[in-house]
Amino acid sequence: MINRSSLVFRRFRLPGLVVLSILAGGILTPVSGQSQICKDPTPASNLNEMFDAIYACWVPPEDTEGLVVTLRFILHKDGQIRGKVVVIASRPQEESPRRQAFIDSAIDAVKQAAPVRFTEEFGSRIAGRPLEPRFIGTKSVSETKL
Repeated sequence: MINRSSLVFRRFRLPGLVVLSILAGGILTPVSGQSQICKDPTPASNLNEMFDAIYACWVPPEDTEGLVVTLRFILHKDGQIRGKVVVIASRPQEESPRRQAFIDSAIDAVKQAAPVRFTEEFGSRIAGRPLEPRFIGTKSVSETKL
């Protein structure tokens, strides 16, 4: 199983009432990405739903145990990506084809999910704000022999 539940929201600046409403709505609860399909037409009304839509498009390569990447991107009000999706942190630091494939898979998930569908209200709150999801790899699950 892929651990898609860790999110990072550093430097995510919103007005105080918006932050309180997001926290009250469960922003810190795990996001599975398994409750949606990629490109689900249902509009996101909060951060959990928005990241769930992105994680639903994530197809990580095999054996990603120990790999972590945090991306930063900004979305327009219509859900399109503004500018580039950039890597702001990754572990481990050494360069390897395995690590690069993992990073590429995370970036591809964001690009494939775009345009992320929002409710009008949520879109107006999230537009132009830097978003920083963290993608965490896990050990591949091999078939159990009985």
